[in-house]
Amino acid sequence: DYEDLGRRSFRDQNVRDMRDTFPGGGTRRNLPEIRPSPEPSTRSENENECRYFASCAPGLEGVLAAELSSGLVSATNVQPGRAGVGFFGSKETGYRASLWLRTAVRVMVEVAAADLDPYVAGGDEVYAFVRWAGDWERLVPPGCMFGVVSHVWDCSSISNSATASTRVKDAICDHLRDAGRPKPARPDHYQDADVPLQLSLFKDRAVLYRDLNGTSLHKRGYRDK
Repeated sequence: DYEDLGRRSFRDQNVRDMRDTFPGGGTRRNLPEIRPSPEPSTRSENENECRYFASCAPGLEGVLAAELSSGLVSATNVQPGRAGVGFFGSKETGYRASLWLRTAVRVMVEVAAADLDPYVAGGDEVYAFVRWAGDWERLVPPGCMFGVVSHVWDCSSISNSATASTRVKDAICDHLRDAGRPKPARPDHYQDADVPLQLSLFKDRAVLYRDLNGTSLHKRGYRDK
């Protein structure tokens, strides 16, 4: 249930100290404490609401914001950004956005957000952030596959999206392994994943999203046969 995960992004919570070891051996040395906490200006006053982001083509942010504010979606705290619009709402709001939006490409619910230390290796920071960012035993049920797409812009210690995605997968698989779960199967394509995830890294700010759609919204109702 992604509603509980969305609520985590409103609370200033310390991610657990990383006392485990790196995959393959070697101990973690003085990893900083990651604090997932969104900017105060973008919080919702209702902690029962989730924080969402709907992506769109550049230039359509105003149109998308108007759609989100309409009665069809009834989103709150709508905030146009760059190539997308942030908003808040209940789980039902996310469903309505996925059904009725016409200018959005994807609708995503935030799992966690944190500022990364620019003086620590980016891959280690991403791993530490993601490993305790969500309740992965529940978010990735037994028998389900997850996929990851990362977007990296102007970060101090990581510049490769493939490296970021690999560290996200490592963190989730290690978390599940420590919970006594086998490593999830790997989907052939991102859109085939049962749990599609997106990581945004911009200016050392990390935001992890659960993609509600998996594929572009322009394919809603599309049938191969």
